[in-house]
Order: sequence, then structure tokens, then C-alpha cells
Amino acid sequence: MDFLTRFWFKKMKPKTQVILIKSLCGVFVLLSVLIALNPSSLITSLMSLSWGTLAGAFLGPFLYGLFWKGTTKAGVWAGFISAVLINILNLLFPVTSPVVAGAVSIVFSLVIVPLVSFVTPKLSREYVQSAFSCYDEPVPATRKIVLSQMEE
Repeated sequence: MDFLTRFWFKKMKPKTQVILIKSLCGVFVLLSVLIALNPSSLITSLMSLSWGTLAGAFLGPFLYGLFWKGTTKAGVWAGFISAVLINILNLLFPVTSPVVAGAVSIVFSLVIVPLVSFVTPKLSREYVQSAFSCYDEPVPATRKIVLSQMEE
């Protein structure tokens, strides 16, 4: 990739880079549609398992950690571990489809993070304030480039 970055992408005009990225995105969407129109139970199961596990493991901890100052480390770990365990246990001992297990892990993660956070030791006020202090800082945009303004 280093070779491509140095000699190919750097010499490419910004507009050409955007066209290439859009084309690759289009190919990805087209392949996704083709797979969706010809579903394979294996592909569906693997995608449901992977996305359900990822979404369950990260959605609850991420949302609460981002927006709620009462989130604790134990709550985050409980949400992460519980979502992964739900999907692994369902894979080893199938009770329901991977789609349902993924949905259950997402909802469970959203419930378990605050429950565990309410009963576990809180982070120090100074630590939480410093972590959330980034919301207090203005972030100026120095310049804005629009595609129509780029050099041809």
C-alpha cells in the first residue's frame, strides 16, 4: 500500500480520487445488492453473527460512554462481555437464529451498561470532567474545499 500511496494516489488529482472512491463504493453497493438478491444462509448467518456481536459489544458502551457521565469501566466491560457471550453461546448452543441473538445482544448491552454503572464505583469527578472537556473547546474550521472549487 505504501507504494500505491506514494506513487499513484499522490499524483492523482483530488477530483480523480473522489471519482475512484465513489466508483469503489458503487461496486461495493452493487455486490451487496447482488448478495441480498441471492441470499445464502451461510453468508446471512455469518453477517448476522459478526454484526450482531460487534453492534452488541460496542453500541451500549459507546453511547453511554459518549453521552452519560455516570458510565463506569465495569459497566462498559459488562456491556461488551455480555454481548460477545450471548453470540458465542448461541453459536455453540443454538437457541435462536444469529439475527435474533444479535438483536438480543444489542438490547442487552443497552440495558446492562447503566445497570452495572449504577452499582459500581464511579470514576473521579476530575477524570470525568477532563474526559468531557473536549465538548467545551471550540474547534474552528480553517478552510473548506468544495469539489466544484477544486482544480481540474
